[in-house]
Order: sequence, then structure tokens, then C-alpha cells
Amino acid sequence: AKKHGLGFIPQLNTAHWYYTGRYDVYSQTDEQFNALAKATEWFAKEYGDYFAAYEILNEPTIRSFNRYFDTWAGPELCMKNVNVVAEALKKGDPDKFVWGVCMCELMMERAQTYFKAMVETGEFDKYIDGLSLHPYALDVPEIYRIYDWYIKPYYIDVLEENGIHDMPIFFSEVGYPNTF
Repeated sequence: AKKHGLGFIPQLNTAHWYYTGRYDVYSQTDEQFNALAKATEWFAKEYGDYFAAYEILNEPTIRSFNRYFDTWAGPELCMKNVNVVAEALKKGDPDKFVWGVCMCELMMERAQTYFKAMVETGEFDKYIDGLSLHPYALDVPEIYRIYDWYIKPYYIDVLEENGIHDMPIFFSEVGYPNTF
């Protein structure tokens, strides 16, 4: 891949399987956070040369990925997990760009509310360098209007209202079915 100028971006989850026993929950205890940080830093040191950047989390308001997003695994805990992973990546591979949170369901209120609460923690840009989004046609049928209708009012404005200006945005997953 490197020979042909391709760069891979791994998407890292924030749960530590060994300590939580599952992949769909966030780390919660100091022991879990320390293990997560240690494993992530090792990963970045060991494999960082293979990657162009990193991406953290995956669609935190999709119930099959975070079945507790609307109860105990809310935005504050999510942000804590994201920052533990991002800080460890920066220690293990300090020159790489770190994308964060991979929001999808861009026009749904639960995603917008969750995102806003994550940004309002004041920790959103502590370690991540850019916002990754996953726009899909089923979320945004008028995909050509995605910036004006969804990205600007629900994501960029929230960042700017919280003092985060000019954060890069990356569409790391995009889906548009051929049935339209």
C-alpha cells in the first residue's frame, strides 16, 4: 500500500475486551482506563508505521455499538474513553492525525444531542485533531446538501459555539445505495 501512496486509517474502539468482557461497552474504572491506554500506546508504537492517521470510536448512538448510549454510557463517559485512547495514540505515535467520534445518523436528534453534550464537556478537542462523520443516504437523502442542511447547523456551529474553530471534518464512511 505504501508503495502506491495508499494510507490506512484504523478505527479504534474504546472498550478493552479483557477488562469489560465485551466490545460494546466503555471502560469505566481506573484499572480499565489504564489497561486501555497501555494497550493503545503499544498498538501505536508497534504498528503506527502502517497507518496514515487514526480514527477513534464508531457511531456512538447506534444501539448495537453502544447499547447504553441513552443511560449510563452517555456523552461524558464516551468523551473520557475517546480522550484516553487519543492521548495514548499521541504518546505512541505523536506525529499522526487523530480523528474522532465517527458520528452517524447526522439528522437524528439523538445523534445531534449526544454530539453537543460531548462537545460541551470541554474535552472534545483536547487530544483529537478532527471530527469524523459517517453520512449515509438513508440519514441524508439529499446528500449534495449535507453541508448546508446538517454539517453546518448541527456540527460546525456546535463546535464554534464551544470555542472550537476550523476543526477539520473527515467523511470516513459514506454510503449511498444503488436503489435510489
